[in-house]
Amino acid sequence: MPTGLAARNGGRLGLATLVAILLLGLGLRLDYAIEGRAPVYDAKAYARIAAHLEAGDGFTAGRKATQPSTNYSPGLPLLVAGIYELTGEVNGQLARIVLAVIASLTVLFTYLLGRRLGGVVAGLIGATAVAVYPALLEYGGMLMSEPLAATLLSAGVLALLWAGDAGGGPRASWWRWLLAGLLLGALSLVRPEYLAVSFLLALLVLLRGVWSWRRSLAQAALVVLGLVVVVAPWTVRNAVTLHRFVPVSTGGGQVLFSGTYLPSGGDPEKVGAEVVERHPELFAPAAVHNLRLEQILARLAHNRYPELEAD
Repeated sequence: MPTGLAARNGGRLGLATLVAILLLGLGLRLDYAIEGRAPVYDAKAYARIAAHLEAGDGFTAGRKATQPSTNYSPGLPLLVAGIYELTGEVNGQLARIVLAVIASLTVLFTYLLGRRLGGVVAGLIGATAVAVYPALLEYGGMLMSEPLAATLLSAGVLALLWAGDAGGGPRASWWRWLLAGLLLGALSLVRPEYLAVSFLLALLVLLRGVWSWRRSLAQAALVVLGLVVVVAPWTVRNAVTLHRFVPVSTGGGQVLFSGTYLPSGGDPEKVGAEVVERHPELFAPAAVHNLRLEQILARLAHNRYPELEAD
């Protein structure tokens, strides 16, 4: 009978299958990272911000950027700039390789989540899906935040479940709950929409305490503490730089508008053209083709609410 590691993972066959899936996920991500993909506009912006950070120019996308750097979440550029600082050069391929190794952990974390919730077979199915998921692989070939966010999200949820396994009161496992909060904080810096999700997860931790509210309140507080420890320094920086309260970034309004703009039929690529068509008085015909979506929306926002920030 298989024992130990093999016994927990479906025997020797299950363990061998898991290792094969993990190697597949890592190999595909390294292949995309080494070969690279033509970067989309946001990937170019992340790369420019990281290069400026490494050069000591601050969190900026440069003078030619069509939207403020505050529209971008800081997590990925800060990590990439750290890689540049450690290696002593701006090397996009090396940064992608490091990110590919980190992103490959998503496959393992997905397996562990699936095994907890549905058994070994469920874990293997989930890990296989994540290992070959095209969007994560494609974004791994450029500097985009989705692969890193997937790793932090799966790690954060897994850490919450792991913390819930610990017996005794909150003192016995306080560092596990804090670790979960730190991971969710890092996730929020990479993808700002997960800041709201993280607080909802902390609320779920609190609501677990049907029979012991005091214990659950302490556990939820530790999760929130870890979250705040990571996010608060950037929020303070934004308050000093922007003179207003911005927890992570200012790009949420633009994304929300694009994602809910019904005249475009649900296609965000058509939003800019639809806005221009409906508001021709705001745009010079000769200049329309040179405007990006964020510029079009900023002009519309300024026209409607000139006293407010565009986002």
